[in-house]
Amino acid sequence: MLIIGGGPAGLSAAIELGKLGIQSLLVDDKYRLGGKLVLQTHRFFGSISTVYAGTRGIDIAVRLEHELAKYPSVNVWLRSTVLAVFSDKKVGILRDGKQYMLVIPRCCWLHRAPRESLAFQGNTLPGVYGAGAFQTLVNRDLVKPCERLFIIGGGNVGLIAGTMPFQAGSA
Repeated sequence: MLIIGGGPAGLSAAIELGKLGIQSLLVDDKYRLGGKLVLQTHRFFGSISTVYAGTRGIDIAVRLEHELAKYPSVNVWLRSTVLAVFSDKKVGILRDGKQYMLVIPRCCWLHRAPRESLAFQGNTLPGVYGAGAFQTLVNRDLVKPCERLFIIGGGNVGLIAGTMPFQAGSA
């Protein structure tokens, strides 16, 4: 089993496969597992039992990574990029940015990160960010993207992005 993407969905799939003892390979292009969870510095909302309410996303990523480590049937390749899926069902992977590998999985699951679509006039101008992109710049890349901030959006990511400048002391 090949799992492409080490975010929450990929980690969860790998854990479930590990529980069943199914030989699997989890591939992610980042240096650590967790995907968007590692950008979530806020405490999650909702139910404690189903969505880790009260826990920061980065801590959820660590919990899932520790749980995954219990299952020797799951191998993890970090800093590795899936480059191609060929018609003969081989998958080309650049492992650790150095070695090109071909794997032949019995099954392949793709767990890609969500993408924001901002469709309005001016959405490609410098300084216009979706809440998720803003979160990535601030929490992962440690970039202060602007002096003045105006956020348009809704949902928990928009709300959290709006509080981030205050938490960082720059509002």
